[in-house]
Amino acid sequence: NKDRRRFTLKFISLLQSKMFRHTEEACLIQGIISGGLIPMLKQQAMIENVEGVEIARAALQVLLPLLRWDLGEVGKQLQIVSLIGLINLMNAAHPIMPHHSAKIICELFACWGHSNRYLNECKGRELELCQTSISLTTHATAIALALCGERAHQTIAKIRSSDVDPCLVKHITEVEEHYRQLLQENKIHDTHYYNAD
Repeated sequence: NKDRRRFTLKFISLLQSKMFRHTEEACLIQGIISGGLIPMLKQQAMIENVEGVEIARAALQVLLPLLRWDLGEVGKQLQIVSLIGLINLMNAAHPIMPHHSAKIICELFACWGHSNRYLNECKGRELELCQTSISLTTHATAIALALCGERAHQTIAKIRSSDVDPCLVKHITEVEEHYRQLLQENKIHDTHYYNAD
């Protein structure tokens, strides 16, 4: 559907114009992703066509940098909707995801590392969001392993061999276990919405 593709590209263009401005744009960016981009990517992931592939590069250029945002509660919410957007994008554009596997895996591990590092400092709602971010990052990385194939596995093997941090090794094990579970339950192509509650 040409209209769906056009609207998806408009949402991406709008995000590109907002994402590197002052942090006060975080709520607006979150709204654009959760109310606009995620539903469009979810639709594209549910049908087999080339739309997802055509918008993949532009969408990755927007979503991956947003995984680095960590501005308290608002930043965590933005990180969560970006993770959900990425999961839907990987499904919508799965034929070309192997070409982007290294940067996707590295950004997901960086996102996990940042959230994990600050987990003990968070309280209340921010703690809940931090835990959700960690859980979603594990899920997104497992999906990336499935959809990006051998290249993603090679990237994770390099990360494992270059770092002896026990927390990271444990996380890699959790990702791989979740990956096997998704394969067994045939849930690789499940898509997601964001519920702010």
